[in-house]
Amino acid sequence: MTTVRDRLREFTAKVQEHLDEADSYLTAIADLLNEDPAILSPHMQFREAWNTATKGTPIAACLKLTPGRIEKIKSRLTERPIHEWEAIFQRIASSNFCCGREPRGNGGTPWLASFDWLIHNADNGVKVMEGKYDNRPTREDLLAAVPDARGHIPPCRTNTECNRKLEREIEARRAQQAS
Repeated sequence: MTTVRDRLREFTAKVQEHLDEADSYLTAIADLLNEDPAILSPHMQFREAWNTATKGTPIAACLKLTPGRIEKIKSRLTERPIHEWEAIFQRIASSNFCCGREPRGNGGTPWLASFDWLIHNADNGVKVMEGKYDNRPTREDLLAAVPDARGHIPPCRTNTECNRKLEREIEARRAQQAS
C-alpha cells in the first residue's frame, strides 16, 4: 500500500521532469533568438535596439513591454522603420543633455531621456532627428574660438544670447576665411 508521502514523492519527481523538459525548451528558444534576432517581434526589436544603444549610459533600459508601451511602439514604427529608430537611439545615447550630463536651459537639474519619453508621441523622435539634443559647444569653447569676443559691445543679457552672438561671429569668420 502506497502512503501519501510516497505519492507526494512520485508527483514531485514528475513535476521535476516536466520542469527540466521546459527548461531545455526555453534554452533552445533562447539559442534560436541569439542566432536570428529578426525572429523577434517588431516591438521587441525596438526595445532591444534601445537597450543596446543606451547600454553604458545613465539612461535606463526598458525591462518590460507593457500593453500600453507596445501600442505606442506600434504607432512609432508606422512613422519610420526600425533602422531610423536605431539612429535616433544612437543620437540620444551620445547626447550629453539626454544623458543628464548637462543642466537644463533654465539652469535646473539635469534631465535624462527615457524610453517612455521617446515613444510618448511622434514629436520627440523628430526633435532628436533634427538635432535639438545634439551636443553644443559650451560658452568657454565659443570664447576660446573667438578670443577677442569677451568684451563685445553691447553686453548680452543672457548666456544663450551671448552664445548665439558668438556662434554667428565664428560663422562669419569662417566664411571670411573661406573666401
